[in-house]
Amino acid sequence: MYSLNISHDDSTEWEEDVLDEDVLETGQTVKVNLSNYVSSIFDIQAEDKDGNTYTIFDVDVSTDDLTLTRKHMD
Repeated sequence: MYSLNISHDDSTEWEEDVLDEDVLETGQTVKVNLSNYVSSIFDIQAEDKDGNTYTIFDVDVSTDDLTLTRKHMD
């Protein structure tokens, strides 16, 4: 993945790319610390090297680990 945007579920825009300049290769994982939010529900969007996006809404990050696959492709 070339970008990973995580936004609180009440946000109207995608927030910053948490990968910044890093690239997440197939099989690699990343742990993102999301603190100081009232709710643990987030929307997540990733983009691959071909520009395909993968979006999942309403993820409870306090209980769910997330694995993006082709089934999440927009």
